[in-house]
Amino acid sequence: LPDTSNANTEFTYKFDIVKLNQINVILKGSGAKMLGTLSIGDYKKKEYNVRISGFYFDSKSDAILIQNVRKLEITQNTFNKSNRSIYVLPESKETHANAMVEVNKNTFNDVNYCLFIDRDPKASWMVSSDFTFEGNVANNALITAVYANGIDGLKYINNVIFTPSDDKRRRFKKNHLRIDQESDWVIVANNNFFESGEESLYFENSKAVNINGNNFAWSGQNGIFSVISVNGNKSGLLINVTGNIFDWFSGSVITTGKG
Repeated sequence: LPDTSNANTEFTYKFDIVKLNQINVILKGSGAKMLGTLSIGDYKKKEYNVRISGFYFDSKSDAILIQNVRKLEITQNTFNKSNRSIYVLPESKETHANAMVEVNKNTFNDVNYCLFIDRDPKASWMVSSDFTFEGNVANNALITAVYANGIDGLKYINNVIFTPSDDKRRRFKKNHLRIDQESDWVIVANNNFFESGEESLYFENSKAVNINGNNFAWSGQNGIFSVISVNGNKSGLLINVTGNIFDWFSGSVITTGKG
């Protein structure tokens, strides 16, 4: 990509997909508009030390793809109307193949998913680990803000997440965070969560979850749903819920059960 460090210069790039598999790279957009998909990584797990900042991703497809990437920072970008703004592909079976990924201070405008962490059905739930989702704003997350099909470590803090309230789009919205399969070492703290369609937070087989200092407003608008739901049939499941504020909800504050 050309040098876009001059803030007074505007660039627009239209493409299907651009692939990056080089390490120690800084991509700085300074507002450059990206009309396509940026793919990071390949078939081999490695530490990338890549930073992506300052871009405006404007595409209805997936904006950033991640495959076998360790040490990646995605910060201060704007994602507009993408399907899965940041999509971790289900291409690896190695433990911690996707790890130490920081998603910080981004803006998500009318996207289906801000962060979607997928997994091959034959892979361990620990194929992705140690993700951070911090200081982001979603206006709006149309389905689920953050989804993970299993994860070994997630820090979800200091975000503001809105979902649509209009009649046309509200029927599709679900969660602010959903983790299926299994997880551990999850922190959800100091977020403002508005108007989930179903549970605001949903966990399966979560071994260690801390939920503290969050504001939950008008949760479960598409039926009778708990604000926080913890399900699973494995032993040693632990959850700590402290210091949160709950303002209107359609079901219970917390439910636990087997699923």
